[in-house]
Parts: sequence; C-alpha cells; structure tokens
Amino acid sequence: MTHSALARGPAGHVEAYCSTGISPGFSGRLSSRIELDHHASQAVDVSYEVHGPEHAPAFVVLGGISAGRHLAATVADASPGWWPGVVGPGGALDPTHHRLIGIDYLAGPGSTFRTTRPVTTHDQARTIARVLDDLGAPSITNVG
Repeated sequence: MTHSALARGPAGHVEAYCSTGISPGFSGRLSSRIELDHHASQAVDVSYEVHGPEHAPAFVVLGGISAGRHLAATVADASPGWWPGVVGPGGALDPTHHRLIGIDYLAGPGSTFRTTRPVTTHDQARTIARVLDDLGAPSITNVG
C-alpha cells in the first residue's frame, strides 16, 4: 500500500488497529536542504512515522534524544515502540482518535545525519517544521 493510500485510506484502517493492536501506520522520509546553526545549509534525510487518521488532531510525540520515530507497533514493524502503555488504543495518546507523528532527531540514533559539531534545538525545530509541512499538518500539539 502506498504512503498516500495509508494516509488517506478509509476508516477501516483505524478499525483494524482497534481489533489487532497494530497500527497500519506509515513511515516516510523527507529529503530536504535545511539551514542549520553550526553547519550552514545541509541536505538532510529525516525519517518519521505516522499513526492515526489524517484529519484527526495531530500530535508530534518527542522523547529524549535516544527516542526515535517508532512510537508503536505497525504492520511493517511489530516491535512495541518506545512509549508502550501511553501510545496505543485506550492510551493517553490513542491513534484511533489522534494523528501521532514520531520523528527521528537529527544526529540521533535513527538519523543518517552525522556530525562532530552541535545540533541545536533550533535545528531540530526547523527540521520538525519541515516534516510537518511535508505531511500537510497545519497545526499540532507537541508532546514529550
């Protein structure tokens, strides 16, 4: 199934998550040039994972620097994610009611961007904003 089919698919995708405990979710990768504080303009690849209906209220779920995009089990990756018990049906972050977006931090464990120079919180914010633009998320709530 394509990214757009999962993102815009019928409500049956959410019902499948309720019955199986596994989100159909989808993973994506943004390739973009981003202005970074200590690196000038850099071409970066940023991976993300999305759970829940496209038009539901969007939440960007960020953990510590060791947390990544994988929030909960998906069809493609059945491992439980880094916040089990919070992310899932009936949890505080319920993908049957919310659109949950997990993003790999620049220079974090899941990132392909490697550097010996600092990556600032401003750099991370610009990167997250670029992913949200790519997903067409006009507004979000940040959790983490």
